[in-house]
Amino acid sequence: MKRRESSAPEADVALVLEGTYPYVRGGVADWVHQLMHALSDLRFHLIFIGATHADYGPLRYTLPPNVTGLETHFIMESLPRGRVWPAAPARPPVAALERVHEALEAGDAEGAWDATLRLFDPRRGMTVRQFLRAPAVWGLPPCGGSCAGGISSDARTSRS
Repeated sequence: MKRRESSAPEADVALVLEGTYPYVRGGVADWVHQLMHALSDLRFHLIFIGATHADYGPLRYTLPPNVTGLETHFIMESLPRGRVWPAAPARPPVAALERVHEALEAGDAEGAWDATLRLFDPRRGMTVRQFLRAPAVWGLPPCGGSCAGGISSDARTSRS
């Protein structure tokens, strides 16, 4: 995985390109290439996201002069080998999630933040990945737009 260097020139536009330009030719990649040539007065920074380097090979395009940088992120290469993601718990802590919703509905940002921290505390709750894989959680109603307070950046930073 390559990271952008702090000395890279500024860009006017950043394009996040998933599985396409500049490693794949045709379709969206051709459109992106034409767009950058047509908008030659703008500077572009490209962020490519793909599975593994082996899936793509070399660049398929010569980057136009108005491209200030290219970051490549091969996300499957950043995972530890042999890692098995945790399964969703058989009984997710639905009550803990309901406490988050109740605090949001009451406009209690600090209470919502505390309840969220408890929900994702690996000693008592579940991981975010487990939460996202738990069908029992998907059926819970959102706070229905009635969440008065939300979680402010002040509440988040005061707890760290």
